[in-house]
Amino acid sequence: YKASRVKGFLDQIDLDHLASRGFAYKMHLLSEMVDRGAKVKELAIAFANREQGVSKMEGNNPVDSLKVVLGIRIKKSQRFLKFLGVGFIGLVINFFGLRLFVEIFKFHPAVANLIAAEGSIISNFYWNNRWTFADRKHGSFGKFLEKLLHFNLAAAFGVVFIQTGIIFLLTALFGKGMYILFFFIATFFLVIYNFTVYSRIIWKKKQ
Repeated sequence: YKASRVKGFLDQIDLDHLASRGFAYKMHLLSEMVDRGAKVKELAIAFANREQGVSKMEGNNPVDSLKVVLGIRIKKSQRFLKFLGVGFIGLVINFFGLRLFVEIFKFHPAVANLIAAEGSIISNFYWNNRWTFADRKHGSFGKFLEKLLHFNLAAAFGVVFIQTGIIFLLTALFGKGMYILFFFIATFFLVIYNFTVYSRIIWKKKQ
């Protein structure tokens, strides 16, 4: 059994377009309510075996449930997938900038990464604002510049202390020969930091 609050929750959900007409609708409904800030509490009850009638559970319920769960996961992952797409563009800019300053201008990999990363930061902010977080984007020119500064500071912290710090540490331990590998290792940790900061601070969800 499930009891759900109507005011502020069920009355805000489009019940005509739930992901399932079977029992799996409960998972979609629960997901929608949690997204709206509902608190979930479970109370244990004991079910006895059915003694009369037949089960209302449809034969395709396992498949239907799986489809609903996957649909919810994909929908909730769309922003992160866009973030990864934008991040890939930034990664390309950062990667080739890093190689340019190391192999052509002979900079230390840590220093070269700092310079190359700034181009990546500007690209990431522009495309995240236009696409990934379009529903929360900063439209006015003044707000755009303000958040670009905040973005730069947040990204700079990640680039300096996480990405460049890891590159510096690994090159100090193992030499410069594998600096490309160290770059990708450091970038993995940077991605986790960036998405957390972007979604919770730079493009914080409007209440």
